[in-house]
Amino acid sequence: MFNFRKKLNNEELEQYKLNIVYRFSDCKYEEVINICDLILKFNPDDTDILYDKVRALVKLKKYKEALLICNKILETEPNTVDILENKVISLVELEKFQEAITVFDKIREIEPNNKFAREYEPFDIYLLDIGIVRPIFTPLNETS
Repeated sequence: MFNFRKKLNNEELEQYKLNIVYRFSDCKYEEVINICDLILKFNPDDTDILYDKVRALVKLKKYKEALLICNKILETEPNTVDILENKVISLVELEKFQEAITVFDKIREIEPNNKFAREYEPFDIYLLDIGIVRPIFTPLNETS
């Protein structure tokens, strides 16, 4: 068992990070979150680990928690497109459509050729906002 009185050394940290990769590949998102929480006790600002936790939270549909962590990362790294994408997904699922459109526009501004920005339209978010239900985050080439 891990001794919480000592700090993680680089070898232990790399082992934990490798475990995160394995847990993601096995779709064991709760375990990913547990490992992330362990690492974050020693390094609360590790953006790579925070990002892994966000991804796991989104997979588990824990959008409020994911949004909090997205906002924390964006305080210091405001143009991190991967985090902005997860923020859009979380905002849409929390029905904060106008804010989601604003974040989506920022993704397009930062990285116009981004796959997320190319395949999805803020128009879909707008339709949800006005009460017209249509699958969100469906690639444009698959819509009818």
